[in-house]
Amino acid sequence: MDSLIALTERHNTTLARVFVNGVWPDYGEFLVSAGDMEGASLRAHPRILGLHETLAQLDEDLPIVKITFFSPEGRTVYSSISAEIGSNQSDVALLRRVIKHGISQSRLTHDNTFASFSGRVDGASVVETYAPVKGDDGRILGVIELYHDVSGEIVGIRQDMWSVAAIVVVAFGLLYFALYAIVRHAGAELKARYEDLSK
Repeated sequence: MDSLIALTERHNTTLARVFVNGVWPDYGEFLVSAGDMEGASLRAHPRILGLHETLAQLDEDLPIVKITFFSPEGRTVYSSISAEIGSNQSDVALLRRVIKHGISQSRLTHDNTFASFSGRVDGASVVETYAPVKGDDGRILGVIELYHDVSGEIVGIRQDMWSVAAIVVVAFGLLYFALYAIVRHAGAELKARYEDLSK
């Protein structure tokens, strides 16, 4: 699973740059300043609706099922799940590490249920990637989080694991019977020699 997380993190980090480059010219200033806004006002702000529509267009035909922007203080300034906008996520360890070190962080979670751009997602396995959004001077302006649906990959890995397990069981079974036959044959030979010597 570690290789799946690492590979997906690289994809997510690249996609994060695509999303940021796609929205920052029009929404970057708003996202930077939105951390000071009250939650209900932020959720109702017309810029949030425009940002949501732009991200939905960028996300079309991609396996990204959730996008979130955080302020450097860990406040949710945008989420594709509207109810999360304005919430404080500063206690999330991965988010704190990205804010502190400026390096992407990821984790694999299972049985996620939420509303995505394309509809409701039930029981999904996702790789969550937190990637820093940096200014020209290298200062961290915020963090973007992407949820990448890897349910299909997980099913494939599990099927491969069962296939390997079945092959190993069969191989050990054949080895056991081969060794049993060899030992039985050797035992019969020893017995025959002993009987010859006893005559």
